[in-house]
Amino acid sequence: MVKRVIEVKVLGFARDKERDAPILLLEEEGEARRVLPIWIGEYEADAIIRGLNNLPYPRPLTHELIVSIIKGLGFELMKVEVTKLVNGTYYANIVLRKDNTIYEIDSRPSDAIALASIVKAPIYVSEDVMESSSIKIDIEENREMDVRKYLRNVNPEDFGETEL
Repeated sequence: MVKRVIEVKVLGFARDKERDAPILLLEEEGEARRVLPIWIGEYEADAIIRGLNNLPYPRPLTHELIVSIIKGLGFELMKVEVTKLVNGTYYANIVLRKDNTIYEIDSRPSDAIALASIVKAPIYVSEDVMESSSIKIDIEENREMDVRKYLRNVNPEDFGETEL
């Protein structure tokens, strides 16, 4: 059975004041307008921001190094997929291609999305995860307010492991 996946983009970040941790906000592309919050670590948030804004360090850090290794070995990073949520922990796959062979590498979503942000690869989330863990945003003008209202009332353990 093929699982349905939904393309998302990085909407931005929020901050969990209680845990002093960044929350990555992934927004569904298209009409449905759902947002998936994932609690991540500071380092991963910085890597995602730098990747999205094309701001490399003078020397490669971990995520840039991994991208260099992937490319140096002749692989192409095709996409990343947030695949499931189990006991409060999200799972993801980094999907690589070399020649005509596809490889799926298990990863934390934060690391997978950091790599995708560097190489501009698409990000997908399984429909099951979006259905169980996202917030629906109804009106474009109220998008920021809806996300803030939702995050004030959410329990971080419902969505994933806090990586600090």
